Amino acid sequence: MKIEVDLHLHSTFSDGRYSVEAVIDKAISKNLKIISFTDHDTIDGIELANQIAFDRGIQNIPGVEISSEIEGQEIHLLGYFIDTSNSDLIYYLQQFRIERLERAERILKKLKTLGINLSIEEVIQFSESKPITRPHIAFALIKKKIVSTYYEAFEKYLGDNSKAYEKKHHTSPAKVIELIKSCNGITFLAHPYNLSDGKLKEIIKSGIDGIEIYHPTIKKSRQEFLHKLCVEYNLLESGGSDFHGGPRNDYSNFGKFGLYLNQMQKIFDYTNHKRGS
Repeated sequence: MKIEVDLHLHSTFSDGRYSVEAVIDKAISKNLKIISFTDHDTIDGIELANQIAFDRGIQNIPGVEISSEIEGQEIHLLGYFIDTSNSDLIYYLQQFRIERLERAERILKKLKTLGINLSIEEVIQFSESKPITRPHIAFALIKKKIVSTYYEAFEKYLGDNSKAYEKKHHTSPAKVIELIKSCNGITFLAHPYNLSDGKLKEIIKSGIDGIEIYHPTIKKSRQEFLHKLCVEYNLLESGGSDFHGGPRNDYSNFGKFGLYLNQMQKIFDYTNHKRGS
């Protein structure tokens, strides 16, 4: 069997380097049949993705990747089949966009104390109207020749615990799960490669529907452990390449990480049953 489903893709609507159309074309070149754009904390690209995917003869499942936190550790949750007209979701993401801008400004202040003068306008050149992320700041640092590479920007200044790092303000996984449920969506824990058993079980008890166990960061032994956990707690399994493009050089992950169509059918069946159809 071949992997024909990728439920974790990013575009220029968040921190991906390729447009929705370009990512869809790349997905088609890998013979994918079902995809999901799960841009970080934004649903702005979903309508366009749905239309282009339909025109190209593949299916895009409306998705989003939302950040949360447990005891200082950032937790990402993937929402699928979401109602993008839901007012609670729209308000939440608008507030998160404001917080991302404020976080970027805090990072720039820290960079200034290190002798690096970078304006918010220089960063917005890369984020345009999208939520500002650390990669956008990294690209601005490269353009200004403060660093040579994306990885140097994170190693020296932007990575967790680096000199100019600023944490995001997050809500709990339970509240994000509740938000996704209010949109008639289902929730998966994204790439839990480094979560303790205690935090994993806490998130499971919060009401997730499944776990992303097929992902570039999930090693075989971890995958087997997560599979057993899904069986034990009657959870769905998902997967995707988490493709961003650009300096991450991760195009080869297309077609290597994802689901078979029969695995995807379980998600369809579960979602339909949950909605009573």
